[in-house]
Amino acid sequence: MLIKCARTVEDTVRQDSGGTTAAYKTKIRQLYVNLKDKHNLSLREAVQSGEIPASKFARMSSQVR
Repeated sequence: MLIKCARTVEDTVRQDSGGTTAAYKTKIRQLYVNLKDKHNLSLREAVQSGEIPASKFARMSSQVR
């Protein structure tokens, strides 16, 4: 399930960025950092469980709301 989620995130970002551009690389790094953040455990759990769909996660901003 996690591999499918990762592929969906990557495919969505690639499509939104028009390929593997600098914007694509920046967005992938941003998403990775947000998932690894110790203060963001609920985000990681929500993405892993499917509560936040992978395609929605791929389009989320890094801003706190």
